[in-house]
Amino acid sequence: DFSVTITAKPLTVTGTSVTNKVYDGDTSANVTAGTLNEVVLGDAVTISGSGSFDSANVGSRTVDVTYALAGADSDNYSVPANESVSRTITAKPLTVTGTSVANKVYDGNTSATITSSGNINPAEVVGKDIVSITSATGNFDSKSIGPNKPVTLTYVVGGADAANYSASGSSTADITVKTISITGSTIKDKPLDGGKVATVVLGNTSGIIVGDSVSIAASGVFVSSEMGSNINVDVSYQLSGADSNNYVIGGEVLVGNIIEALLIKPLKKMQDIVASLKREKSFNKIISSLPSKDQNTIKTIPVKIGPIPIGIQPIDFKLKPATKKSVSRETKSPALNLEIMEVFDLSDIVLPQNIIPSNKPLQKKQEPVAE
Repeated sequence: DFSVTITAKPLTVTGTSVTNKVYDGDTSANVTAGTLNEVVLGDAVTISGSGSFDSANVGSRTVDVTYALAGADSDNYSVPANESVSRTITAKPLTVTGTSVANKVYDGNTSATITSSGNINPAEVVGKDIVSITSATGNFDSKSIGPNKPVTLTYVVGGADAANYSASGSSTADITVKTISITGSTIKDKPLDGGKVATVVLGNTSGIIVGDSVSIAASGVFVSSEMGSNINVDVSYQLSGADSNNYVIGGEVLVGNIIEALLIKPLKKMQDIVASLKREKSFNKIISSLPSKDQNTIKTIPVKIGPIPIGIQPIDFKLKPATKKSVSRETKSPALNLEIMEVFDLSDIVLPQNIIPSNKPLQKKQEPVAE
């Protein structure tokens, strides 16, 4: 007789699955064995697998996988070789309660102020791990104003085992409008016209966040249409621009003057006024400074008449030398004859009370003006 030995048939396995896991305080791995290969047809053989992470802590880890055979014919086979795979243990999320977020006035950003960081649920802490919430930050979903706006919360977890945990959450809070301040607005003197509409000269503004698109317009209404000084004016401000909804601005009461006015129209009436103005010493000084020799080129000269009382806007018009030369009998030099060329804001020119237009037409013979 011959003695022979029948050795176990080696098997291989393919398709084994090992999953990542959330931190649970131990090294056990979830292994699902794959498919056995090389099993003799009809034999009853099954395979199972188990595995262990190289550490229980959060991070990228190595899992050692071990196989075991079972079944009526399993003794006739050898177990497939162990293998190692890389898998990840992720931080365990904690639920935080009691976090408080403060309402805020619009400030152009999404940051939120946390007034209470809150506490973790002890039941979610593994074993005897030591963890706690040390701080929290929050961000609104947008910078714009609104009630009960969503706030995303991020927590810092502290304690000896903090690295194995994470915490996040959400809350709500309000962003309210920001007040814009205006100082130094004034009311422009108004010529008496029977109306109450006032012209507001906008003062200095403060409170607008740098980079925001906000424009301010002002309007005003006198409480009386009668002529007088220090009349109350109800002033209101209007906001516009992409970011204007995030701001508010209140109105105020200012004072202004409604003054006696002479509205000059039509243009030809200005000749009478110039005739009167020529008799004013201050106007003669201006005229005496105008060029009188170069008559070949018509020169347009901007002139502001003065002196002007406080609160009265200067009369602004242009004069040009006459195209026709004339000679003064006294000086034998070219005289400067002035013609009106252009008047600005013709429908709303206010003359000082001490300058009265002449009712007489211009005299044909004019006094020469010194060079």
